[in-house]
Amino acid sequence: MDTTDTSWSIESLHTLYKISSTINSARTRQELLSDFLDVFSRNTEVPASLVRLLADDGWMEIVSGFGIGKAQLEKFHKTPIDGGMFSRSSEVVTESNEAFLRDIVKDDSLSVYTIPVRCDGRTLGLINIYTETRKLSAEIHRLWLAAGEHLGQALDKFTEDAEQKQQLIQNERNIIANELHDSLAQTLASLRFQVRVL
Repeated sequence: MDTTDTSWSIESLHTLYKISSTINSARTRQELLSDFLDVFSRNTEVPASLVRLLADDGWMEIVSGFGIGKAQLEKFHKTPIDGGMFSRSSEVVTESNEAFLRDIVKDDSLSVYTIPVRCDGRTLGLINIYTETRKLSAEIHRLWLAAGEHLGQALDKFTEDAEQKQQLIQNERNIIANELHDSLAQTLASLRFQVRVL
C-alpha cells in the first residue's frame, strides 16, 4: 500500500463531514453507534460492518451492526479480543483472520478488514468491515483510520459526559443531604432551647 499520497478526494472529505455531523448530532451512545455505522457503511459502500467494543468482563461486545441480521449479531454478541489489534500501531488497518467473523457474514467473496477504534492512544474497540475490495488504497486506509479515530473520540466524550453527569447528581444529593441535616439540627436545637425555657 502506497502511503506517500496524503491528498483527499472530494468523496472522502464528504464522507468525513457526514461522519462528523452524525457524531455531533447523536444524543445517546446507542444512537451514536448505529448512526455512525449506517453513515460510514453507506458512504464507503460496504455491504456489512460491525462495531465491537471492549467489555468489562474481558470480552469484546458487538454493539452495532450494518447489513447483518439481528439473529447473527445476538448469536455472536460476545467475541474474543483480537489481541493483535491492541499491540499494533494506531496506523494500521488489517485484513482480519478471526474465524468467527466469517461465520457472522457467510460470503467468501468479501474481505474482512479491522479498523481500530482509538482515543488518546487507548484502543476502545474495533470496526470490522466486510468489503469486496481486496487491496486498500492509501486514501481508503486513511479514511477508515480517521473514521475509527472519530468514533473513539466520540465514545470517550460520551463516557466522560456520563461520568460528569453522575458526579453532578452525587454532588446534588450531598447538598440536599447536608441541607436536610442542617435543617433538622436547627429544628432540634430550637426545640431543645424551647424545652429549657419551659
